[in-house]
Amino acid sequence: MRHPVLTYAVRGVERLTGRKRLAKFARLVTNEVRLDCANDMSSNGESLIQRTALSVEAPMVLDVGAHFGEWSQSLLGQPGNTPTIHAFEPSAETAAKALANLTDRATVHQLALSDHIGEATLHIVHAGAGSNSIVPFTDSSKRTGQTENITLSTVDAFADAHRIRHITLLKIDAEGHDLAVIRGARSMLQGHRVDLIQFEYNHRWIDSRVFLLDAFEELQASGYRVGKVTRRGVEIYEEWRSELETFREGNYLGYLPNWESRLRTLPWWGE
Repeated sequence: MRHPVLTYAVRGVERLTGRKRLAKFARLVTNEVRLDCANDMSSNGESLIQRTALSVEAPMVLDVGAHFGEWSQSLLGQPGNTPTIHAFEPSAETAAKALANLTDRATVHQLALSDHIGEATLHIVHAGAGSNSIVPFTDSSKRTGQTENITLSTVDAFADAHRIRHITLLKIDAEGHDLAVIRGARSMLQGHRVDLIQFEYNHRWIDSRVFLLDAFEELQASGYRVGKVTRRGVEIYEEWRSELETFREGNYLGYLPNWESRLRTLPWWGE
């Protein structure tokens, strides 16, 4: 749809301010409208999901990509029932710091979750970096050549080994490896033995050569609905749309339909 008056107005503003300033302003407006924001747990809506998970009796939570335990510490500070937390961090140094921070309030596993059991290489930006990842970096500034050998398992295998019948919240922050973690939970998902799956989506998915579309297909095939976690609540999508494939940082939520009444929800702006 053409808007000639608006087009001329924008071009006039560009001549006055410069293209760079106008582009930055347009990005700010777009971020506000799409409810995109900095990945800050205190303001990005993650705390809403944490409180929802703690509203049920004896919540079981898996914190995949725990880093120093910040997300689990936030969860433990929320009102509600006391959770059982299994936190996963593959790097030896980072896992040790997570254990020191969480003490006996969570079980820390020096382990990476994926879509298969085995071993892998962790690419290190620097010791303790939150961006260290199984996924190789396309950005040359991140390629330091430092690596660490790590052990892989899957949600399905871990749950079976630890006799975990049900997971309330599976949180995934795996720096581009998130879809592999979801695929490694396929048996649990097909059995509806996971209530909520929160995963991070960002530019690192480009390095993994995967799409948000893949996560939609994986989750919807098992009967889950999908939305984006925002400061106002979960923005609900009936289906994947190309407009969503932005690779802009955000957290998304797969959830069983019977949980929708527990969540604060809002419709997608594109509906």
